[in-house]
Amino acid sequence: MLFLLLLEGVLRLLDAGHETDFFIDAPRSGFVASNPRYTWPYFGPRLGRPPIPILLRTPKPTGTYRIFVFGASAAKGYPNDAFSFSRILEAMLRDRFPEARFEVVNTAVTAINSHVVLPIMRDCRRLEPDMYVVYVGNNEVIGPYGPGTIFTPFTDARWLIDLNRWIGSTRTGQLIRHLASGIGSGGSKRWQGMEMFLDHAIRHDHPRLESTYTHYRANLLAMADEAVRLGIPLLLSTVVTNDRDLAPFASRHREDLGAGALREWTGHFEAGCTDEDARRYADAIARFGDALAIDDSHAGLHFRLGRCHLAAGDAEAGRRHLVRARDLDVFRFRADTRINEVIRAVAADRSGTVTLVDARAAAEQNQAAGDGLAGSGLLHEHVHMNIRGNHVVAALLFEKIVAHLPASIRGDDAAPAPVGAWKAAQLVGYTAFFRYDDALKVAKLTDGAPFTQELAEFSAAEAKRHEGGLDRDVVKREVEAMRPIVEARPDDLLTRSNYTLLLMYVGRYREAIDHLSDMIERYPGYPGWIERRRVLAKMISGWRP
Repeated sequence: MLFLLLLEGVLRLLDAGHETDFFIDAPRSGFVASNPRYTWPYFGPRLGRPPIPILLRTPKPTGTYRIFVFGASAAKGYPNDAFSFSRILEAMLRDRFPEARFEVVNTAVTAINSHVVLPIMRDCRRLEPDMYVVYVGNNEVIGPYGPGTIFTPFTDARWLIDLNRWIGSTRTGQLIRHLASGIGSGGSKRWQGMEMFLDHAIRHDHPRLESTYTHYRANLLAMADEAVRLGIPLLLSTVVTNDRDLAPFASRHREDLGAGALREWTGHFEAGCTDEDARRYADAIARFGDALAIDDSHAGLHFRLGRCHLAAGDAEAGRRHLVRARDLDVFRFRADTRINEVIRAVAADRSGTVTLVDARAAAEQNQAAGDGLAGSGLLHEHVHMNIRGNHVVAALLFEKIVAHLPASIRGDDAAPAPVGAWKAAQLVGYTAFFRYDDALKVAKLTDGAPFTQELAEFSAAEAKRHEGGLDRDVVKREVEAMRPIVEARPDDLLTRSNYTLLLMYVGRYREAIDHLSDMIERYPGYPGWIERRRVLAKMISGWRP
């Protein structure tokens, strides 16, 4: 023990390893910044996902109302962090209460889950929070310590998870993991998105799922206890998933299905698919029903049956089978029914501290199809919301937050209305260029496993459509419209990052480099900006990618 303590002290004196707090001192005095290396203890340096670049004044300026948002990529705002529901929420609050000062701080990070959110929340207590918002649940199986993860070992024992996190926070632990990753295969891994999880299927009846739900509930309760300790409200949101328009990523038959029964099932299923393709929905429902009687654990069967019921006008049956299809999907990239049940149960258990924000129900009510299922009208693909979906969630959060605001901010209006979707898009700078940029990123994400060819072709066509409507003169006007906003708020790094994309599109490379250099000076270590500046420097010197 003495040797380990001595080694830890020496490593810290040598500044070996890295800080593991979510917020660390920024280069500028009086500011803290989100830690670009925060996820390294969970994912390793090569797979680590950086958080959103954040700069916060400390101590908190007088009169500031500071709201922290916690979650993963759906809360972070993929494909563009500047258009997340937290950014729209902040714009709504500032528009409605112009005399107040709001900071909505988005701490969400791609691929994390509640095991990682909990220590982030605990680190935020020193930054004088006024409210917490939690939107997490999609990655409980595939994220760190989940049964389908590629990052960390799964364990039923929470104390082992706590121990693992603590070891990762020490410089000695970081040294040991660094040496181990160099010896093993983990050191050569590169981030490949959802494709990395394709060997980690988890069936709906996998025994480790119960531990997953138990861990999730315990983490949410610990978050509620953290809010109690600080005496602040916690808004806990259900999770929105695309159940209507996204087919299951992968299906499995029940494990005891014999060869003869499988042949019979396949015959009914293929006949049903033929009838569905020919729009003979009643016949397809009958055929699929015959297959269901043989094996009801195949996610793809439920998805097709649900679509046929919707087409035949039976929304209730359609919803039942489509939700079941999502729950049976063995690539568990979406929160299932049990996850949202846990959220509602925790909110009910801690109703004095926790306010339920039923984003899932709000999304279902706002779906244009009117069948009570969230789909492509609100989401890009499986869990990431488009600008309209983010507006729905932000508007619901706005109503809940206003109820908790002090009278000095709220004034006499007990129930102010949030701005509409069109105005919200204007407030966050969502323009024609970024509609195209979002579509391009979604097309890249969906072009390959585990997404279907149908979705890949649709996403590519959407990107092409938005590109066709993009005019360079329009983008030049967007640049001029955004310039005074950037000049007025130089620490709004997300807006400045988007501004550099506009400058690049219209060929103003040197201006983009100047902005990127200043941004990197304010917030060192963000890989996206460093790479963007490197590419621009080569372009100026005559190189073309």
